[in-house]
Amino acid sequence: MEIQNYLSNIEKILEKHFDIEKNVELSGFNCDLFAKYRVINQRTFLTKKDVIDRYENNEFIFIKQANNWDLVEVEHFTKELIRISNLLIKPNRYHMSTAITGVILTEKSNQAIQQFVEKFKYNKSYMFYLHGWSEIRLLLVDLVNMRVYTNKAGKGVKKVFETPNK
Repeated sequence: MEIQNYLSNIEKILEKHFDIEKNVELSGFNCDLFAKYRVINQRTFLTKKDVIDRYENNEFIFIKQANNWDLVEVEHFTKELIRISNLLIKPNRYHMSTAITGVILTEKSNQAIQQFVEKFKYNKSYMFYLHGWSEIRLLLVDLVNMRVYTNKAGKGVKKVFETPNK
């Protein structure tokens, strides 16, 4: 499958729930597709002003393509995801969780990159979880072999990124 076909298919899937921007540059970080989702839940007592509790969940997806990724570029991509997560996440008493999903699209991958993706781990708690937590999901989509490799945190969203391949 071609990269552009994959991007348009995944965009159709994500646009139902996410705000999507193409060819985005955030603080020096470029990506082909950026999707963001934010939900705020709160319980009230009698009126809307009597808030019992409130929490917000965020999800950001960064999709970047390249024909030939090497291990250095993948490591740089993950460092950029960590840097951007520190800019995007604003922990406060209402923040519950933020998931950053980094998707690497390629037509050629190798075993070293696949192993790096599968072993990558990043999660962070804010003020002993009182201000929530965040994690980075990392996915490698090999469009030639029609395979998706993911770290442990990304296993829950793997099916979403496998679907456009079929």
